[in-house]
Amino acid sequence: MAYRVKGESFPCSSNSAPKWKHDVFLSFAGKDTRLNFTDHLYSAFSQSGIRAFKDDKGIERGEVISQQLFQAIEDSLIAVVVLSQNYANSAWCLDELQKIIDCRNKLGQQVFPIFYGVDPSDVRHLRKSFALALAKHEERFKGSNDKLQKWKNALLEISNLPGWDTRGRPETQVIQDAVEAIWNKLCSKLPSYDDYNLVGIVSRIVEINSLLKIGLGDVRFVGIWGMGGIGKTTLARVVYESISHQFEICCFLADVRETSERKGKVYLQRELLSHSIGELAVLPEWFGEGSRVIITTRDKHLLTSHGVHGIYEMEPMKEDESLKIFSKKAFKKDHPKEGYVELSKSVVEYAGGLPLALQVLGSFLHGRSVLEWEDALDRLKQISYKDVFEILKISYDGLNDEEKAIFLDIACFFKGWEKDEVIQILKNIGLHSSIGINILIEKTLLVEHHTDFGRCRLEMHDLFQEMGRNIIYQESPSIACRRSRLWKVEDIDEVLENTIGTEAIQSIVLYSSRRDDPEVYWEPHAFSKMFNLRLLIIQRRSELPNGLKCLSSALRVVQWPFCPLEALPLGTPLNKLVDIQMKHSSIKILWNGVQIMKNFKFIDMSFSKILTKTPDFSGVPNLENLILEGCSSLLVVHHSLGGLKSLSA
Repeated sequence: MAYRVKGESFPCSSNSAPKWKHDVFLSFAGKDTRLNFTDHLYSAFSQSGIRAFKDDKGIERGEVISQQLFQAIEDSLIAVVVLSQNYANSAWCLDELQKIIDCRNKLGQQVFPIFYGVDPSDVRHLRKSFALALAKHEERFKGSNDKLQKWKNALLEISNLPGWDTRGRPETQVIQDAVEAIWNKLCSKLPSYDDYNLVGIVSRIVEINSLLKIGLGDVRFVGIWGMGGIGKTTLARVVYESISHQFEICCFLADVRETSERKGKVYLQRELLSHSIGELAVLPEWFGEGSRVIITTRDKHLLTSHGVHGIYEMEPMKEDESLKIFSKKAFKKDHPKEGYVELSKSVVEYAGGLPLALQVLGSFLHGRSVLEWEDALDRLKQISYKDVFEILKISYDGLNDEEKAIFLDIACFFKGWEKDEVIQILKNIGLHSSIGINILIEKTLLVEHHTDFGRCRLEMHDLFQEMGRNIIYQESPSIACRRSRLWKVEDIDEVLENTIGTEAIQSIVLYSSRRDDPEVYWEPHAFSKMFNLRLLIIQRRSELPNGLKCLSSALRVVQWPFCPLEALPLGTPLNKLVDIQMKHSSIKILWNGVQIMKNFKFIDMSFSKILTKTPDFSGVPNLENLILEGCSSLLVVHHSLGGLKSLSA
């Protein structure tokens, strides 16, 4: 969403603000088109969110063009020249045109002519009204042959550029074509253009902008409603990036539902306020004049109950649009290759016009033989129409076991995490995560999102996450302890409070920063039966008054900030442990005596303020990283630390 807030003025982030001041400079002869065609064109641009510069001062023909107008031309990304019967009569217009052509040749400005009731060849060859106009200028500007020649050259050049001819066509259609073409050019300049599949999106952007009515002083909430996978977030992000530079404060919050479930509403409020002011604005009257809020949802009632000013319903892609999206993934071009046309049309039909399904199926079928395509079609025929999960699952089923494991871990735990961190965690639990993640990206099951700070996050469409979590849920629909991965607070508490863990459990990741979390009473032997638990991440403050007597002997990675334990529970050997991170913990000493843990590579106990001494490291010869920053009570460092040959400085 993008908005203004009363009483404050903040610059937008640099990644969304364009380098030009005007999207379009409109050059026209006021006598011919100011009150009709050009006015309608300008209005269409404005309603579509395209910032057009139009000189409405009505300066008389023959006056010297101002430097301010020259600057406006230079500050525009695109110039649209409306060539009408009296265009060349105006020295002013010809000076504008000459400047526009100069900017095209020197600055790379894009220029589009609109031949309004005139034949392009008459412009090119200086015939009819253009011949008469130039003859008058020759009389008027005797001795200025250089000026006249530049005007003639500019008319010749503009006449040879691709544009639109209004003769024999409805003006509304010409205007619509112009708006769409300009939007396509602008979209290619957006910072995240490469992240989007923009097939068919221009007309949708125009409709959204018509609902937003940017420029009016009211506060407007607009909803984008549609089923999952239909492109709501993509459309919202493109609209946001195209209009955010017009607002004093701008903010785009993605994955609101997921973030709210994982980190709580307070976190979302803080995230929004970090872009805003000192109180959360949830009512229209709390926003400044001209504010605009865009909401995407699958729940239409949510929009109507909150009284949004307009709802845009996302429709499935048309057949030609669907085929183009599919072909981009399946054949790396805009259309199917020979021999695959009918097969492609059949696959597209089953995708139901959903961009996500089209991309997934295209990625899955890329490079496969006709026989493999036919097998895939046979499977699609067994799926009920628009059963999205089953369509998406075809791509998942094509993965090998390790790739499936990586996909499920990210779907259950790591959506939105930094790529390097996920790679390291999964590598530490024994997966070939680097190549596996790249394969998932190639198959469109994952996407990379590069931040302003040079970092890369792993993102996944909501439908993929739901599909992955549903795969885990179906392992044991009614009994959580028989599933391989646990992430829900209530499931984890049930298992650990009742000591009902099983060998099925491979990973537990518990995040919660909500203030209303209940106190936990995990049993001391809660992990005793989890013989295959490899990954344990607990990001929730807990007291554990009864302590823990043991952890799983299969554990490879433990991340437990604010861990309340005073020492690692060594009731079972932890000889497979690779990485342990217990920042801000209550640990006094990790372990006593010699513990043989040859796989141990990483220890982070930073800011554990009651850690008094380090353990004996002689049983962990392969330790690479030891972080003790902020351990203010540390008094004794065991002499065995000096014998660690792999430890980095």
